[in-house]
Amino acid sequence: MFPSAISLIGATVLHSDENLLVLNKHPGITVIPGRGKKRVLSLLEQAERYAGGKLFVVHRIDHETSGVVVFCRHAEAHRSISIQFEKRTVEKEYLAVVMGAVKGKGVIDAPIFLYGSGRMGVHENGKPSRTCFEVMEKFDEATLLRIVPVTGRRHQIRVHCYHGGHPVLGDRLYGQRRPVGGVERLMLHAASISFVYPPDTYFRVAAPTDENWEKIVQRLRSGYKTR
Repeated sequence: MFPSAISLIGATVLHSDENLLVLNKHPGITVIPGRGKKRVLSLLEQAERYAGGKLFVVHRIDHETSGVVVFCRHAEAHRSISIQFEKRTVEKEYLAVVMGAVKGKGVIDAPIFLYGSGRMGVHENGKPSRTCFEVMEKFDEATLLRIVPVTGRRHQIRVHCYHGGHPVLGDRLYGQRRPVGGVERLMLHAASISFVYPPDTYFRVAAPTDENWEKIVQRLRSGYKTR
């Protein structure tokens, strides 16, 4: 009744049961419907067609970002997981390939502000924002990071990386020369998510990176020079 490995246009199913539908979103797909008549179906619309009914949105990731997205099949599960998001007890892990050489691990603690243009940026009048990171692999001109956002501001990881002088490769919004590094996709991936599954079971699901991500990483390993 709930298949576990079916491909959709914009995602692959990672987990499906009577409470949850967890997808691995492809880059270039929005989570919820946008404005305008000419558009690709959002992830929510695709997921509801797959599920055969209404789904509840728990959280979102950026249009250009790939990785884990969780939907709930009913209001009770949605309420339980949403409360965990509000209390910041949900554990999220991302992978990001950023420009330049990053050392070891650290924390970026800088407030993020929404400007009138819709662009986000670090500003003293912004909301408190905190991002933890550690180095996973070093390339000639870039670094693969494991990132854990403590808060969940819009574009938080991209803004914090840019603020720290290491914008995410492929970013078309935050960077001096865009797309950053000249690669064809945003190198930001929601790798896993963990929370208490109703009623009291620890639940973790991980999403593999896609073929294009792996091709870019292999180019970097081979000495690809970013621009």
